[in-house]
Amino acid sequence: MKKIIKTVIIIVVLVGLTIGGLYFGYQYKQGKKVAEVALVSNYAWAGGMYNSIESYGEVTSEKSQTAYISAGTEIISLNVSEGSHVNAGDVIMTVKKETQDIEGKELQVLKTKQAYDAIVTKLNRLENTTPIPEYIAYSDDTRTRYDDDGNPYEVVVGRFYYDGETGKWLGHDGYNADGELVEKFEEPKGYKPSELKVAIEETQVELMKADLELRKIVNELEVMKNTDDNGDIKAKVSGTVSKVQNKDNYNSTQPFMIITATDEYYIAGSIGEFYLDSVHVGDTVTINSWETGNTADAVIESISDTPQTDNNSFWSSGGNSNSSNYEFKATFDRNSGIEIGSFVNINITPSGTEEDTLYIPNYFIKKDSSGSYVMRMNEDKKLEKVYVKIGKSLWGEMIEVKSGVTNDDYLAFPYGNGAIEGIQCIESEYLGDNEGGLG
Repeated sequence: MKKIIKTVIIIVVLVGLTIGGLYFGYQYKQGKKVAEVALVSNYAWAGGMYNSIESYGEVTSEKSQTAYISAGTEIISLNVSEGSHVNAGDVIMTVKKETQDIEGKELQVLKTKQAYDAIVTKLNRLENTTPIPEYIAYSDDTRTRYDDDGNPYEVVVGRFYYDGETGKWLGHDGYNADGELVEKFEEPKGYKPSELKVAIEETQVELMKADLELRKIVNELEVMKNTDDNGDIKAKVSGTVSKVQNKDNYNSTQPFMIITATDEYYIAGSIGEFYLDSVHVGDTVTINSWETGNTADAVIESISDTPQTDNNSFWSSGGNSNSSNYEFKATFDRNSGIEIGSFVNINITPSGTEEDTLYIPNYFIKKDSSGSYVMRMNEDKKLEKVYVKIGKSLWGEMIEVKSGVTNDDYLAFPYGNGAIEGIQCIESEYLGDNEGGLG
């Protein structure tokens, strides 16, 4: 009986020693791990200036007539001058009919439409492109080894790679016992989100210019087809001639004549749903002409109650691309020098923006069943998990943090070593400056 008890005691002691060794080995291993952290202010955006809304629009009027005259058209007589009042049906000018090349203009319209459609296809392809990760994060793949005295130490046998925003595992570099690379991570190719955003914006500008050119040529063709056999061109609306060029020296890239029924012009643009509470009828917006560079203030006179249903991002406003857009109209005086048919940039600064609004990159935030959290360095230079209250998205790349993080905090990428609470932190200006950070 005593022999059995002695054996049990020996077994218990051995098990205890084993468990203790494993525990202290684990603690030693954890003590060797470090998390790289970076100052929030180096990544954050703060203040209302980033809440500025950018949109696009075309200048129009409730009733107006714009006439482009194709290059090479001979103008025989001009019956109006700037400021003249005309009635619908009045002959406003007469041209030499045979100098209007209708067949040539129809071919030009066809070619311009094909170029326009090609840009639309390009834009659609970009908007449906799945971007590669903006940032690729990594963490070392380590194994515990023991020396001849049984002391544990860490050996790097590879590296894990993650999507810097979502934490999705992307690949792995692996080395054999001789240090030879046996598994290679291939970095994905394509547009990063920021690059894709720029490409889409540049293509939208390209589309805007192509659209303007197409409208001009279609207008030229329409004027030709509406010229009667005597070469007479008639007014379609009753109103005032707000612009007319010299018949003997005109610029065919600009409207030859504009007739308006009112002195009030307007532009139509769109705003995202997040801004409906901070943009109101009566607010002033700034517009800027693509053609002349002239600027003017316009006053919002209406905002739609229902979201736009078309998928044309050409007119969409800046902000969260996943939000619905609502059309608005803003009026301005025609004496600003911005003409009907002009395309303009529209800039809106929403009222009530808070100067201390803080946005941080999406990849610093992770979610679990309890909510959104960050991995933050505490006063003891150790990593801790902190839950945050988040708000609206900015450009799809940043997220508003309403509480839990300040500009003076240090955050880790919440994957790899950066996901381990309690480990020591190493401060960097930017993640990736030290091993185990953001690549």
